[in-house]
Amino acid sequence: DLINEGNLGLIKAAKRFDETRGFKFISYAVWWIRQSILQALAEQSRIVRLPLNRVGTLNKISKAYSQLEQEYERDPNTKELANLLDMDSQDVADTLKIAGRHVSVDAPFAQGDDNRLLDVLQNDGHMPDHTLNRDSLTLEVERSLSVLAPREADVIRSYFGIGME
Repeated sequence: DLINEGNLGLIKAAKRFDETRGFKFISYAVWWIRQSILQALAEQSRIVRLPLNRVGTLNKISKAYSQLEQEYERDPNTKELANLLDMDSQDVADTLKIAGRHVSVDAPFAQGDDNRLLDVLQNDGHMPDHTLNRDSLTLEVERSLSVLAPREADVIRSYFGIGME
């Protein structure tokens, strides 16, 4: 695929080349080939497509990160990266967030293991069927308690904590 993208860049360079400017074709074509390949990588290598300028910023941050990591012999913080790149530290932090690795929730934890991340993750969202079941059960308990004498019903409510939410 990358070779095909490089070929498309070469074709684009051949169409746009102006020999009257005095530049060599190879110098001009290399730029277009490189751009085509980088654009293809940016568009196809991620689950969520990032704009080309964001990918370029991410590459700059990555290079600066490696440079500072070797220099300081530790992981650099966002302020140090921002100072080196002459960027806002919040922009660096935001760009690093989108560079995170993606994990499939359906993939097994280990090879040959049947457990998946989806099985372990807790769902904190509102579950309508759970609410419906709870309301139905509450109604059924109240209906059953209404048959008892008021004192007996109060004892049962107090013992089990019914209606004390």
